[in-house]
Amino acid sequence: MYTRREIERAGDDLKGFLRRVLADRLEDVKRGRTILHVPRPAGKLPEEGAGHTHPVAELFFQLQGRNHFRFPEQDLALPPGHVCLVPRCVAHRERRELHDGRYAHICSTLDGTGYGFHLYVLPAPGEKARVRAARQPTVKAPVLSDFADELAHAAHERRAFRRDLVRGLFVSLLASLHAILEAGPEQAGPAPVRDCRDLVDRQLGDPALTVGQLARQLGLHPDYLSRLFRQEAGLTLKQYIAHARITLGKDLLRATRLPVKEIAHTVGFADHAYFSKVFKTDVGKTPRAFRDESGTAG
Repeated sequence: MYTRREIERAGDDLKGFLRRVLADRLEDVKRGRTILHVPRPAGKLPEEGAGHTHPVAELFFQLQGRNHFRFPEQDLALPPGHVCLVPRCVAHRERRELHDGRYAHICSTLDGTGYGFHLYVLPAPGEKARVRAARQPTVKAPVLSDFADELAHAAHERRAFRRDLVRGLFVSLLASLHAILEAGPEQAGPAPVRDCRDLVDRQLGDPALTVGQLARQLGLHPDYLSRLFRQEAGLTLKQYIAHARITLGKDLLRATRLPVKEIAHTVGFADHAYFSKVFKTDVGKTPRAFRDESGTAG
């Protein structure tokens, strides 16, 4: 499947690694393998206060170990190479099982503005989880989000041709996501600005990311890059970096139950208190309040 070294290096180009995962799962489906699991979109977990929900559907790609899901009407142990589509607003719990001392999955979501995804790795028993996250803005996100909802519904319809319908929808969804990542950001403007945005996406988790660092990588003077970026994007490069970090932080607050401190570090804030301050200024509420309203605190 995927070696330890491949997964350790996946965070260096998370979009490229996810493209490979999507292509591999497409090939599996074309070969006739049954790899998609979809729980019924109904009910609550029997334990009082147990589980959590999300306002958008989630796609889990299992890489190593097993993710043990508890849903209202079933339990599922997701093995490597399989995919679980969790419909929006379906309560669930997760328990990670390591295999040969390793565990890894990619969780991805589609909201109104883009395709967000994060790699979750447990490197060894007792060690702290490692999370790398990225996001691909796309105008197609709302359509594909509705497409995921349709797939979740079709998986449990009573139709004679249900299996073929689900397979076709699943293949189309995987292929569309792969095409979005392969095409790159849907951005216009001068090449330096496009290249700068791409570098920001790749290095967002680095707290040392600065305008000067980006300018050096592009071979430009920092003042020229800042002026060109502001003319094209309508905001300063520093503001763009902060906004991109907050947007990615929102993805992780909705899709995971990681502590706010870890999310802050994952998206490039060395000081989690400063992350909370910037988040409240940008979003209008604290990260914890945002998570509570998103239904992910459970």
